[in-house]
Amino acid sequence: QDDEDINLEEILQGLGLGLSQYIIWGILFVTALSHKLTMYFMTSVLNPYLRCEWELDTVLGTSIGTSIGTSNPIVIAVSGVLFGSLADKYGRRTVLLATSISLLIGSLMAAFSPNYWVFLLARTLQGICTGIGFPVTFIFATEVVNTEFKELAVFTMALSAQLQQLGGVFLS
Repeated sequence: QDDEDINLEEILQGLGLGLSQYIIWGILFVTALSHKLTMYFMTSVLNPYLRCEWELDTVLGTSIGTSIGTSNPIVIAVSGVLFGSLADKYGRRTVLLATSISLLIGSLMAAFSPNYWVFLLARTLQGICTGIGFPVTFIFATEVVNTEFKELAVFTMALSAQLQQLGGVFLS
């Protein structure tokens, strides 16, 4: 095999992965990357701006800045545990559609929030949707892969999630 050139496309074709898997994984990677970066953006860039914009005092502004940065990840963790069974009850497609629409509403609320409390409510709604929707998306994406390649799909998605976290750290 030393004389032959082996490229990634040939390896992936040998594994039996098709275009639909690449498209789904690419969409999930970009979506998850953008979500991870918003958490860093909230605490490092947006917090000082919101203190001035909403005329928050220093003591209140510090606790508010902390809650802006931490409310979303905490709600993500709690909602995934509390409401994760919704997909079993109502189906993955229904839950993905409902969480996607609710996430859009929460994002629009956050973008146009007139004060801190509306912004915190919007970030909480986004956290609930992410906590419920992300695991369902992960499961849904692995279902499009043949049985013998599910482990590779899970590994690839888990690795990409970790690389996204690492990229967010370096970007911030």
